[in-house]
Amino acid sequence: MTTTSISTSEIYKQDVTELAALIAGGELTPSDVTEAFIQRSEAVEGRVKAFTTIDFDSARAQAEEIGRA
Repeated sequence: MTTTSISTSEIYKQDVTELAALIAGGELTPSDVTEAFIQRSEAVEGRVKAFTTIDFDSARAQAEEIGRA
């Protein structure tokens, strides 16, 4: 994870505008954000059952691709 003042457990609480600014400013990468949301999903999905299909590998690959762009 990129060095930032926001912990992984706090990333998912930010709105998309804040996340975009942190990525644009180099404080986070798309992979940082993706991993934070994956961790959150893993922590709560068993209780909330919000997803019918989960493809973390694809999400990680897409985040890496975006980060290289």
